[in-house]
Amino acid sequence: MSANHSTGPHHFADGPSKDAVDHERQASGRALYQSVLKNPKRTFGKATYVPESNEWEIEVEPHVSMRMKQVFNKIQKIRARTMRLSATDENCRDLEWFMERYPLEISDPRVLEDGARKYDKQAEATWNILQGNYTPPTYEMVLPPREYQSQAALLCYTTKGLLLADDLGLGKTVSGITLLASQDTLPALIVVPTHLQVHWKQQIAKFLPDLDVHIVKKKAPYQINKDGSMPDVLVITYYKLADWVDTLAGWVKTIVFDECQELRRSTSGKYKAARMLAEASSWVLGLSATPIYNYGIEFWNVFHIINPGALGTRAEFLREWCSHSYNVEKSKIKDPKAFGSYLREKGLLLRRTKAEVGRELPPLTRVVEEVDSDAEVLSKADDAASKLATILLSQDTSKEDRFTAAGQFDTKMRQVTGLAKAPFVAEFVRMLVEQNEEPVVLFGWHRDVYSIWMDRLKDLNPVMFTGSETVNQKQKNLEAFLNGDSKVLFMSLRSGSGVDGLQHVTSSVVIGELDWSPGALEQCVGRVNRDGQEKPVFVYYLMARDGADPVMIDVLGVKRQQIEGVRDPTQNLVTATTADPDHVRKLAEAYLKKKK
Repeated sequence: MSANHSTGPHHFADGPSKDAVDHERQASGRALYQSVLKNPKRTFGKATYVPESNEWEIEVEPHVSMRMKQVFNKIQKIRARTMRLSATDENCRDLEWFMERYPLEISDPRVLEDGARKYDKQAEATWNILQGNYTPPTYEMVLPPREYQSQAALLCYTTKGLLLADDLGLGKTVSGITLLASQDTLPALIVVPTHLQVHWKQQIAKFLPDLDVHIVKKKAPYQINKDGSMPDVLVITYYKLADWVDTLAGWVKTIVFDECQELRRSTSGKYKAARMLAEASSWVLGLSATPIYNYGIEFWNVFHIINPGALGTRAEFLREWCSHSYNVEKSKIKDPKAFGSYLREKGLLLRRTKAEVGRELPPLTRVVEEVDSDAEVLSKADDAASKLATILLSQDTSKEDRFTAAGQFDTKMRQVTGLAKAPFVAEFVRMLVEQNEEPVVLFGWHRDVYSIWMDRLKDLNPVMFTGSETVNQKQKNLEAFLNGDSKVLFMSLRSGSGVDGLQHVTSSVVIGELDWSPGALEQCVGRVNRDGQEKPVFVYYLMARDGADPVMIDVLGVKRQQIEGVRDPTQNLVTATTADPDHVRKLAEAYLKKKK
């Protein structure tokens, strides 16, 4: 007894380490499993591969059938002991794992093995990228991307299909352009809402100026270059996509779907065209901070284009992830947190917040976001505005008349622009509150605009700090915002001097109406970007495509400031404190030019 006891420790001390023993056990277990696959002594059923539908038809013993349904929530029962499971890489890997406990006869072992190994390889590569365990690629770009933008491009390149849902303002466009910096990803197709066509061309020119970029101008296909060649990058709207699908099929290697929530409904013509093009491409990147509006099946629709098969079949997705509903189109995700974690772990979705990438951001980031506007509201001002603009620019009128016309024209154009975009500004603010989970300071000027915002955001309990409230009302409203009782604080562009404390509850500023004075806007930003602020501050300038905004944004130079922030995040971006003296004349000239 004592002899055995005394030799035990020496045996372990001189023998292999625990890690080596574990490794040997795993290797022997794996070898045994492989031998069982090839020549099983005991099987519990069979799995037959059906190439026509790319599915496994599985027939097993009754108790194994019960266990399989517990493990595979997505599995479809077609007979008492027979089930079907799509032959995705993930399902092949899971089925292989399940067979370690319940060996099955396999009709086509190569399909199972290839799918499982492909899944393992993809999972390892995805994990390393997400954990930062990789050597960042070198991109030959005029302006280098930030690290997190480069990471997104690399993840899409590796997985072949990614939904990038970063916070607003983190530069999803730059991530898409970085993907195009790899020559093997060209030619590329950028699919966008109408108002983002020029934006993409301008941004590509800043980062990859050597690329030939063409914006599709007509709904009907036409020859782009005289020699019949195609550009490096083609920018097209969702509206034109269906008409161009035959022309583009087989040409594009990479597709970027900006605002990819446009693809959430599978019955639309643009969806079918996008699906056809995506099937023939090598890389697909979807960009949207709000990829889904309502129902769970919309997720499957979007991913069926971005990364086909990644979520299994439509029926499997509904069984596994969605709540039961008499109308499957209205089924909702049962556990959004679990689903989100699953998408991230698989490398299907990447979403970073401002806080997560704060170390790479400058203390202040300016973002110009185009929003829709009501054309009917703008048209009501046409006659009066045209008359005032004509007076302002005429050399036959007196200086006093031109001065009066300038003031009236400026006031009318700014007011009507604010009213026309007010509902869309409100929706943007709502989206920002919900995504960032923090309150927002919204700056405006006109009382009628405030009224629209108040009505549209009433469930967020907005409060006001403008020129119309008493001192006591302002203080009460400010306390409600600081205490978390209100999610939105309306402030006037010229109010709030000396207000402190906002920097402790929010880092999001929205300029809902513009001001001609850069200095006035800097004062607005300074309400939040001040001593005590612990997060990078984002300022969103919401610009309508029509009305006064395009000229005001140009005069203010905000768009230039955006790109300068990329070049040198430490520089002081705004130095001017007064407006361009010819600002109203420029607005009148632009207005009449557009009317012609």
